[in-house]
Amino acid sequence: MHKKSTDRRNYPAEWDLLNRELKAIEQFDTNLLNVVERLREHQLDTGFIRDDLYAVQYFDFPHPDHPERFLSVQYNPARVNRLKIDVNALPPERNDVVNEGCFLCSGNIEWQHRGIEMGYTIDLNGMPFTVLMNAYPLMPAHIVVVTEEHIPQAWDLGDAGMRQFRIDEVVANLATMAQRLPGYVGFYNGDGAGTSVPAHFHYQFFMRRNGGDRFPLELAPVHQVADLVAEVVEYPVSAMRWSGDNRQEVIARAAAWINDWLQVNLETRPNLSANIFAMADDSGELLQVYFVPRDKQLGHSPRMSGMIGSLEILGELVLTTAREKRDLDWGKIDYRSIARILSYVNVPL
Repeated sequence: MHKKSTDRRNYPAEWDLLNRELKAIEQFDTNLLNVVERLREHQLDTGFIRDDLYAVQYFDFPHPDHPERFLSVQYNPARVNRLKIDVNALPPERNDVVNEGCFLCSGNIEWQHRGIEMGYTIDLNGMPFTVLMNAYPLMPAHIVVVTEEHIPQAWDLGDAGMRQFRIDEVVANLATMAQRLPGYVGFYNGDGAGTSVPAHFHYQFFMRRNGGDRFPLELAPVHQVADLVAEVVEYPVSAMRWSGDNRQEVIARAAAWINDWLQVNLETRPNLSANIFAMADDSGELLQVYFVPRDKQLGHSPRMSGMIGSLEILGELVLTTAREKRDLDWGKIDYRSIARILSYVNVPL
């Protein structure tokens, strides 16, 4: 892989030049697909993206009674490196470390990655966000959409005494971004529900494998509760789904239902969190939002080394260790064992 060094003295100018190029692409297109692809090319060229996914192995395990449904595993050993920062990358004297070195804060990005990580600033429902590439992606074109402001990942329950997003803002931003990236899968990992950076608010999006493979959660049967609203059934975790071609109505109904559910359950379940998904079809018209309740204290399963986040909830476990690979090779992992891992973090609706 060709790696281009970036002169750190020119970092602000390089960032501005890249953003002007990406802005021109965005103004020409009706979505962000080509913007993300160009940003990905740039970050591959600088060497910031450190995994090309060629070594990842994928395994599908069909449902024993319904072969059209399945659960999956990706063996991705490089993923364990995602939180490692070069210990020799020290901040220059002219820069102070901000927010304890948070690697999603713009003030730390330059020095932590020696000037090779760059992103694209966008407006999302009137608030500035930055699109960054994931150095150790889970899927092709894996991006992180982060607030410029250092805001906690946990949603606002009215008692934090600090700036946090309300649940309707979380859903609206996620759904709006999904329609700007048609065909992608977007998700929000709540506090204790897969997030690895709880101090800085962010969403994640990635391109589907093989140009459009649907995930097990999307293939699970549903029970229609009302217009646009359905409950996912016969799946290892509880989930609700809202679906329609009117974005504002889908967002409003999903946010209202989640808020009502939280008010009913918070007193008896004080550690509630969630995984929330949004995806638009290739046309960008049909929008789907999923809500999966979680408990902050149940972020892991004893049968799996990593945290259970949104990709796992979608039905694809990420395994990284040699022991887990042996279990795969020796046939110790199948549909039922994956279902047990996921059911360990289930929170009933």
